[in-house]
Amino acid sequence: MRVRRIALAMVVSIVFVLAACQSTPAAKIAVRLQLQWFPQAQFAGYYAAQTKGYYTDEGLDLTIIPGSADIAPQVVGSAANGPEFTIAWVP
Repeated sequence: MRVRRIALAMVVSIVFVLAACQSTPAAKIAVRLQLQWFPQAQFAGYYAAQTKGYYTDEGLDLTIIPGSADIAPQVVGSAANGPEFTIAWVP
């Protein structure tokens, strides 16, 4: 009888430990990425990673914002409500 109690206690303990080790899905963090220019080949890596779900796997809900000739990523990214990330090149 005592052996059964000890065995049951061990099984219950193992179940609790395994349950505690399970990772719970974290809430996704919404982030925005401002491109310097219109979507084109130089930004393919960002789009490919999004398509493959790499950002989602890391808990990010990424929105890619296309650029244009009228957008300076450095200025947009410095705004209080601007995107969290920007892509720009330095001439």
